[in-house]
Amino acid sequence: MVFQRGARGGGPPREEIPGFSDGAGMANIKADEISKILREQIENYEQTVSVDEVGAVISVGDGIARVHGLEKVMAGEMLAFPHNVFGIALNLEEEQVGVVLLGNRRS
Repeated sequence: MVFQRGARGGGPPREEIPGFSDGAGMANIKADEISKILREQIENYEQTVSVDEVGAVISVGDGIARVHGLEKVMAGEMLAFPHNVFGIALNLEEEQVGVVLLGNRRS
């Protein structure tokens, strides 16, 4: 732990951050180190898709889909439909969810 006094007296102790000499700047951090860390994180990134809930489309009209069976959906949540169509859940009702469809209406 490093203790630093402020202009008004003592302050709370703070943890020393590796790469910082006195916590005042980023003089000891090198761009190549940051690039190396970012590249490692990107290389080790694994994208996984999990389907938590599946509903049935009751009707579609005027860019709105009515979907039954999505009990856990939250307002504003993005939903995926077949044929690479996406929508945002807005109207949450007891028996159905109103979803605004995004994208080209002919796809």
